[in-house]
Amino acid sequence: MIWKLALYALLVFACIAFYFKFIGIALSFTCISALLYLCMRLTKEERKHKKSKQRMLLPLSM
Repeated sequence: MIWKLALYALLVFACIAFYFKFIGIALSFTCISALLYLCMRLTKEERKHKKSKQRMLLPLSM
């Protein structure tokens, strides 16, 4: 949840920087938010994969 709020804050700051014509800062905020979003998606997929793998192992060990 905190990561999503940070992502939204970065996007808002990027929009504000575009409005005041700070193109470099706006592009850096946009790139950082894109990397943050990518990392969030990858960790979510990794956790999902671990859970499914763990569920598959549990019945076999019983």
